[in-house]
Amino acid sequence: MIEYELPCVGIKNQKFAPPGQPGSKYRPNNRKQPTADEEKRLRAVASDIDAYLTRVLKPMGLKKHRFLRQLYGLHQKLDEPLFIKTIKRAMKYRINEFQTLEQIAFLLLQEGHYQLPDATVNHDHPHRASYQEGRFSDEPDLGSYDQLIGDENE
Repeated sequence: MIEYELPCVGIKNQKFAPPGQPGSKYRPNNRKQPTADEEKRLRAVASDIDAYLTRVLKPMGLKKHRFLRQLYGLHQKLDEPLFIKTIKRAMKYRINEFQTLEQIAFLLLQEGHYQLPDATVNHDHPHRASYQEGRFSDEPDLGSYDQLIGDENE
């Protein structure tokens, strides 16, 4: 028989293996994904967001992880001043539902409280060496896609 030490009492959400054995490369589907990094980054954006998260996350319980991920995704989609205005308005009206936050951001865009930044276009791209090289490349062979379409029609 083989004996090895078991993990300490109270260890949760951590991988462990017997000493001298490699750990498993697979990860269970039901393992919790921490949201500490997203929360830390959101709190660092502005003090208003920090205050909003402090107020909103206390009563949420387990739903807070989903909310934090969605809010972080919204932060990545929006420009920072618009995101801060959205959170300020949500704080003012005590809103804690993500769908309502999205609607607030959309309304701020529609009402003209926010100007989209102008896109910078470099019109010198035809003179770049990489562009010049690419115009002489061979045409792609799309015959394999024609075969796929033909198989679906049969």
